[in-house]
Amino acid sequence: MLEYVPRDRFVDALAGLRARVKEGGSLVLFMTRRNPFTRLLIGRWWASNLYTVGELTDAFQRAGFSRFAFRSFPPAARYLSVWGHVVEATTELSCPNSGRKQT
Repeated sequence: MLEYVPRDRFVDALAGLRARVKEGGSLVLFMTRRNPFTRLLIGRWWASNLYTVGELTDAFQRAGFSRFAFRSFPPAARYLSVWGHVVEATTELSCPNSGRKQT
């Protein structure tokens, strides 16, 4: 439900979550994607914040996550890609594709 955190506090919220991830742990975030469909149904109707890949990348970096990757929904749920992003952030040194979009 981080879509409801005010945009100017989003990085602080991510930093707070990062502080609670133990060494070697992971945080998986599902966040609403900004596109025409979600702007109408989610942005306006539910009054939540929507984010692009660039905005999330910037926010994760500013929150202190040095290793994160954009993941895909599993094949059976691929239709959810229209709705949202899946971001996996980890404190492990072996996170592949750090800071890059994965298809």
